[in-house]
Amino acid sequence: MAQIKITQKSLYKVMQKRKSKNKAISMQDLAIELGVSERSLRIIIEDARERNIFGKEYLVSNHEVGYWLSSKADEIDEWLKGYLGKAARMFKVAKIAVKLSSHKKQMEIANLFNTNYENGNS
Repeated sequence: MAQIKITQKSLYKVMQKRKSKNKAISMQDLAIELGVSERSLRIIIEDARERNIFGKEYLVSNHEVGYWLSSKADEIDEWLKGYLGKAARMFKVAKIAVKLSSHKKQMEIANLFNTNYENGNS
């Protein structure tokens, strides 16, 4: 975990130069710059997003240009559309398994999305 925190600091520093889509960096180039594998970079990015280390900006990405920081609602919405689309497909695939899982697991999954997003709170 300490390595992730050190690398998140490096990610934060690198991404401060990437505050627009036209300054995006590919996953491969970002991994090289941080000195980590692409697999490790995905974990670092996921953790950075969960911790919201960029404050009012969000680390968005797409397959065409790579990663950049954005505070633009339309860019964040576009990224979120793709991200939630992936999640929806995963849940659709898991639907049968959930029905066959234990009651405890079913309750955990039912509570997974009990989140209030009013006023930006979760």
